[in-house]
Amino acid sequence: MVNHSLDDRAYLKLILHAAKFSVNPVCGLLVGKKSAEGNLVVEDSIPLFHSTPLSPTLAIALQQTATYCSQTGTQIVGFYCANELASDLSISPSSGKIASKIDEMLGGASLLLLLPLATLFAGTSDPLLLQLANSSTPLPLHRLSASADIKEVALRHITDRTYASLHDFDSHLDNTSLDWLFNAKVTKAIQA
Repeated sequence: MVNHSLDDRAYLKLILHAAKFSVNPVCGLLVGKKSAEGNLVVEDSIPLFHSTPLSPTLAIALQQTATYCSQTGTQIVGFYCANELASDLSISPSSGKIASKIDEMLGGASLLLLLPLATLFAGTSDPLLLQLANSSTPLPLHRLSASADIKEVALRHITDRTYASLHDFDSHLDNTSLDWLFNAKVTKAIQA
């Protein structure tokens, strides 16, 4: 049986990305490692957009993320998205296409995470929904659990407005000095 894991840092960064741009659709990449058994270990999330991505900007973001991955010994293992409506559990056509391309790059079984923010604030224990991306037949959504106290930690960081220091590729296009790949300030706050 394939078991996938999601590191707390990756979890918190994608939650903070969705919280920062809570009235916009957001998306990003999941990076980590794929074991010989096919298990995916998601070590980090890279925030990309808080709007609908365009092909040229997506291509640049993917290229820069691939360079980052080669430097860190990781690879792109999936894609995450959150819709602008907290209760919307659908996967947009553009998110589906991006996830399918990532799945092709990985050779199958990449992850697609959907983040319905309503579940985070409504007391649902597992606020992420998992789908294995498959370009021919998407699998039904399944719950993906994270560590036991991660939801409380996420809510604390939202209350503390840690997300204010988080930047995505969209923000980087407006101000190239913004750190969207490492998000060092957010990573440091999360690890504190």
